[in-house]
Amino acid sequence: MNPEKMKEFIMYLADLLKGLEIELAAYRTVYKALQLSGEFRDELDAGLIEARIVATQEMDAKYARTLEPVFRQLAEATAGQDALLTFLQEWKPNGRIH
Repeated sequence: MNPEKMKEFIMYLADLLKGLEIELAAYRTVYKALQLSGEFRDELDAGLIEARIVATQEMDAKYARTLEPVFRQLAEATAGQDALLTFLQEWKPNGRIH
């Protein structure tokens, strides 16, 4: 596995998560302000529950499709390493000690 590529991937994920956290904080702030106003209390709660259900279903499917090839490649990349580690752990050399 290429350490530089892994570092780039981790940085990409960190930037993505940071952006999503910023967006979520902004939405939470506006949601809370609307909720505290009392005008939309029932509609907001019901809408949020429904939106969560739909979003969960969509995101579960999306992430499963997206991550499957990544996990497959990771398994293939580490398969040789696992075989080497197993060999070295089980290896019982015989013969003269040098």
